[in-house]
This record gives sequence, C-alpha cells and structure tokens, in this order.
Amino acid sequence: DMYAGILEWLYRSLGGIASTKPGYAELQLKPGMPAGLASVTVSYNSVRGPITSAWNRATGMVQWKVSVPVNATAKVYLPTFGSAAAGVTVTEGGTAIFKNGAASGTVPGVKFDRVEGVSPDSFVVFAVGSATYQFAWHAPSLPGAAAFASLCLSSRRARLCHPHPPPALAPGPLHSPLLQRRARPRRCRRLPAPSPLY
Repeated sequence: DMYAGILEWLYRSLGGIASTKPGYAELQLKPGMPAGLASVTVSYNSVRGPITSAWNRATGMVQWKVSVPVNATAKVYLPTFGSAAAGVTVTEGGTAIFKNGAASGTVPGVKFDRVEGVSPDSFVVFAVGSATYQFAWHAPSLPGAAAFASLCLSSRRARLCHPHPPPALAPGPLHSPLLQRRARPRRCRRLPAPSPLY
C-alpha cells in the first residue's frame, strides 16, 4: 500500500539499508543524511536478525551506529559531505581507521575497502562482519538541526517527530504534505511495517 511504499523508501534512502545477496547474506548500508534531519534511527528485523542504522549529525560530528546480523556481511558507505577524502578522519569505537586518505589502525571485523565517487558525492567504504559498530567522523554542522526533526523507524513502528515547531521547509521529498502532517508535535502515529527490503 501507499504507506508501506513510503516506509520502504525511508528505510532505503535515509537508513540506507539494502540487501545485495539473497537472504540478507550481504548488505549495503548507504544512508542519505539530508540537511533537514538531525538524526535517523532505522531497525529492520531480517531473516538473519535485526539490522540497525542509527545516525546523528546535529553537532558537526557524525555518530553512526551500525548492527549487522549473524552470518551476514556489509559494505558501509560514509559520506564525506563535500570534503576531500584525504581530509576525513574516521573512527570506530574511538580507534582511527581512516586518516589522510588511507587506512589507519585496525579494528576487528572492519576492513577499509575503497574511496568511491568524486567530491562532493564521495564515500569512504568499509567492509564489516557480523557485529555492532560505532563510526564517527566530522561533517558540516547543521544550524538549528538539533531543534528540527528526528526520524525513528523499525519493523514494528515508525515515527517522525519535531521536538519544536519546524522552520519553513524548502521543497523536497522529505517535505511532502504527508510527512509534514506526521511530523506535528505530539501527533506521531504508528505506520504499517514496510515490505521486505530486497
């Protein structure tokens, strides 16, 4: 139905969750992080277990928690937000794993894969195994974003809430009348679960 289609788009585009092999054996985690959102939390109960993508970029430092289920692997894509990859430092659990354009340090289960794309649309890509990871790297700060919107999605429920009345919204897919209606304070409503993310 219409709502399930919207939720599937939100899972894929904002949470970045996609299956690249049958049965969720291999995942791609490549979230969109638009300026209109301070944080997104997505959790999907796959046949192998829960997949989580939870990011926050309100303060100029991106914190991204990723959970990959048992017997699965994933490629995770960290956007550079227009910066050259050589100027990006990435940490996982406090350990630097990418610095000055190259791999730096080692963390079990995490392997630098490549830099993909050309600035401003470039990504630092890592291959990871089954575990929960906490990536962090710098990003442009978002004026007023901390008081703007946060999105939470799970296989059981979905919420888009503004802690304060939102500022004027520019046109765009996140600013549709449907999502604006569901973003009103204290009027968050549950939506149906999305279809499987094949």
